[in-house]
Amino acid sequence: MLIISSDIEEVLGLAHRILVMRAGAIVAELSGDQMTEQNVLTAAFAETKRSDDS
Repeated sequence: MLIISSDIEEVLGLAHRILVMRAGAIVAELSGDQMTEQNVLTAAFAETKRSDDS
């Protein structure tokens, strides 16, 4: 089954693995104890340093 949702509680309750996407790319794969609201939010909203940033 594939679930696509922005409702973190729903996903945490239904899924056994979570792929987090940001800007059209998968940025994290979480499973087991890694599947927490904090980890999902961190993956979804964490800023990444671009290689051309100083």
